[in-house]
Amino acid sequence: MEMIELHDNYINFTFKAFNKHEDILKYIKKNDYMFSKRTPGICFGFSVTEPKPDDIDVKLAFSATSEDSTRQSLPD
Repeated sequence: MEMIELHDNYINFTFKAFNKHEDILKYIKKNDYMFSKRTPGICFGFSVTEPKPDDIDVKLAFSATSEDSTRQSLPD
C-alpha cells in the first residue's frame, strides 16, 4: 500500500528557493498567500549567509493560518 493510501492527510511538500531572506518575508505577506495556487503556504523559510569568514548568519521565518503573517514568528 502506498503512503498516500495509508494517510488521508498526506501533503506533498516541495522546496521553494528565494534569492534572499527578504524575498521570503515578502512572499508570506502577499495578499493571496495560502489562498492561491501561485502562492502556497510554507512550513518555514530559512536563509544561511556567511557575512565574514568563520561567521555564519542563519535566519528563520515561520507563518501559519492561525497567525498574522506580518508577525514572522513561531506559529501556534
